[in-house]
Amino acid sequence: MALLTVTLRMVKNEYKKPAPQWRDAVWNPANKKFVIKECNTAVEFDPMNVRQSMIQNIDQSVVRTCDYGTIHVIYSNEQQKTEIPWELWGRILRLYCTGKPFTVFFLASPHLREFPENGAITPYHINGGYTYPCNHDTIIIYRAEDATRVLIHELQHSCCLDHHEVGVDRVEAETEAWAELMYCALLSEGATNEFQRLLKKQSTWIQCQNARVKQFIGDSMEFPWRYTVGKEDVWRRWNILVQGKQMSLHLSLHLSLRLTCFPDVALKKKHHVSATSTIL
Repeated sequence: MALLTVTLRMVKNEYKKPAPQWRDAVWNPANKKFVIKECNTAVEFDPMNVRQSMIQNIDQSVVRTCDYGTIHVIYSNEQQKTEIPWELWGRILRLYCTGKPFTVFFLASPHLREFPENGAITPYHINGGYTYPCNHDTIIIYRAEDATRVLIHELQHSCCLDHHEVGVDRVEAETEAWAELMYCALLSEGATNEFQRLLKKQSTWIQCQNARVKQFIGDSMEFPWRYTVGKEDVWRRWNILVQGKQMSLHLSLHLSLRLTCFPDVALKKKHHVSATSTIL
């Protein structure tokens, strides 16, 4: 398939280059002022004010910079400082950077994405980041789990890669479809067999998770269609969804609203994060 071939070739070319070099940095006063104000401003996709609770830990932070962007990490525990796949994140920034470097604020809240015990699926159960279209300066990730996929998703928005004429739900579905495809390719480091393995695993995850999501939303486009069933529709349209045979919902998938399949220990080791890290 042409789409998969082009995506994998792009990632292979990235991994032929030396990894971007990260340097320790300090907070720019303007950035600190901005993120404090931003996180204390109510938004509909963070109804439980996760950002507000995390910004209180702003002194528990580390700032690192490379040629393609600066990442400000506000962590909830000391271990998180060693759980960020810096090399991978540097490569992701380089892949998307076409000029001005990115400014990323990563508020590593430990709250997991999980289905509600009852009631509707809300942004609290699934959202973890946002940015403003065509803006390299305000990429905010406020949940540790699945943060790598969120970074890719928000970079798509910040680089003006959306087709807004189709409406916000379809924009988000296509953006998420791209993010998960790129996630599989990047974790494979451009190795064809590993890419195919991850694509199949992610396809199974998508289909199993959405079987559960449909118990909440049916065939409607209500939230969180744009990140789940709508994303699956895009993968089907692109003809990249691998059809599984007999799929069963094991316990972790049945409970989790994480959008990418849990990476195995070998993948975490390859990308230099601990076995307990949720960030990859």
